[in-house]
Amino acid sequence: MVRFTLEPPPGCMLTANVARRANLVVSPAGDRIVFAAEKEAQTVLCLREIGRHEARVLPGTEDGSTPCFSPDGRWIAFLSGPTLLKMPADGGPTQTLCDAAAEGIAWTEDGSIVWCDGPGGAWRVSASGGTPTLFAQADPGVKTVDGETTVLGLLSPTAVPGASYFLACAWDGFTTESYHLVSISLADGALRTVLRHATEPRLLAPDRLLFTRGSTVMTVGFDRERGVTVGEATVALEPVRTDLWCDSAAIAASTSGTFAWIPGGRLGSGRRLIRVDESGKSSPLLDGADNYYSDPVVAPDGRRAVLTTLRKKVEVWMLDLERRSLSSLTSRGENYAPVWSTDGRSVVTAYTDATGVTSLARWPAEGGEPEIVAPNVGSACLPLQELSDGSGLLVRKVGSDAAGGSDLVIYHYGDRTWTPVRSRPAEEGMGSISPDGRWLVYCSDESGRRQVHVGPLRGDGANLQVSTGGGTQPRLSHDGKRVFFLDPQDSMWSAELSTEGTELRVAPPVKLFDALRAGAAASILEFAGYGVLPDGSFALIARAAWEDEPLQIHVVLNWAAELAAKDAR
Repeated sequence: MVRFTLEPPPGCMLTANVARRANLVVSPAGDRIVFAAEKEAQTVLCLREIGRHEARVLPGTEDGSTPCFSPDGRWIAFLSGPTLLKMPADGGPTQTLCDAAAEGIAWTEDGSIVWCDGPGGAWRVSASGGTPTLFAQADPGVKTVDGETTVLGLLSPTAVPGASYFLACAWDGFTTESYHLVSISLADGALRTVLRHATEPRLLAPDRLLFTRGSTVMTVGFDRERGVTVGEATVALEPVRTDLWCDSAAIAASTSGTFAWIPGGRLGSGRRLIRVDESGKSSPLLDGADNYYSDPVVAPDGRRAVLTTLRKKVEVWMLDLERRSLSSLTSRGENYAPVWSTDGRSVVTAYTDATGVTSLARWPAEGGEPEIVAPNVGSACLPLQELSDGSGLLVRKVGSDAAGGSDLVIYHYGDRTWTPVRSRPAEEGMGSISPDGRWLVYCSDESGRRQVHVGPLRGDGANLQVSTGGGTQPRLSHDGKRVFFLDPQDSMWSAELSTEGTELRVAPPVKLFDALRAGAAASILEFAGYGVLPDGSFALIARAAWEDEPLQIHVVLNWAAELAAKDAR
């Protein structure tokens, strides 16, 4: 048995963005490994042959992801944006096959390339290209033929050599225990449950199946002919770098016994809440409660905050800032993107019920049942802030314009109507309204780069650019006189706002501190990074200790024999 680590080619690096599921694959013979890396701010695919000491970039794989090998190992299929391509495994010109919205792909022995697109189902296209077909559907009315699993969505397909089916992961609910392995027939798309509470199927030998539970890799015997597991599952390895929402992991295997993985943990695990002042000095906001946290939003009274957590499901919890204690706020469904009501008596969340329908719901701050304020809005609607008069919500609608960008709109509680406030062929997001209700601070990439702007919430008027070198995640101070934002390097900035008559003025921004140096988690800063406290300090999510470890791909050869020997003992 041989163990070693892989280094990216010169000029390339592994990043948290590319160290994710489906971006790592081992050839059927176990002699080659393909992985995604970043080069000059662009993702590329890299190939490492086991007999060589260095990996190399595969030309023509710019923006490449989710690679897989053909059954004979001579070809590599991959995605570049929404396009499915293939190329010779030794390098060569790429061939476009079709469009495919996929998280992972697999190349089966019947000459098909299959992929799963989540809530749509499983698709396939000829390895020569053509028109893809949906052959296994996923929706609340679909169940596996054994009746054990409702199939709300599918992901992580894996080919099974010599079989007339492939393996995938199905989910039947909205908790981290709702993911299960299924087989999908290549003949008629029939789905059968293989193993409950499991993700990321990988065959390490013809008769040995790997899968993950959390950040733990498990192993179990497998009868390929019948498509069923044999014996009891045991722990094979932990911890590996694991996806936040569905516990799928950065692992790859071949039936020759070669296994590759990225060590780490479940993304978000081991994090803490911290307070950071304007000089960058940090202190705990909550003691002894390592978990996944995001979306910290401070109440109008400054004594409480709400935040999103992920235990077995996505929930919103209340943080008492004075007592430094947490308590559950939401009692049912999945809840995220919380915002306070203007009077501080309730919290509005994006709420997904047990049937998969997402609405906007109002939860009493003192506990109780939710009130649906905007029914069936879909997962693309994210509440941002309640209007100062309490009559509606500022909402970000993701993918709502013709260019696929996001728009900012106001939802009116009374007549349940929507009014656009920033709707251009660009990406607008993360808006914040001034306490007097006059001004809107928001982020837009209309100029070709994301910048922070401020302008009238309603009506005509100039929009002034606040950031100068790029900016995201704008927030207003509690008195509305300062704009805070993050630059592309995750430094916190501040700009003073003032008015002269009806005219708004913005002072040049001033850099405050480096959020990463203060201990913040970069992956959280990207989309829901911080809250503003009344004293002008910030509530941030601290990264876990394991996130500071350098990313590495570990490889072990003939691991199947080692696991078999361990089982024999």
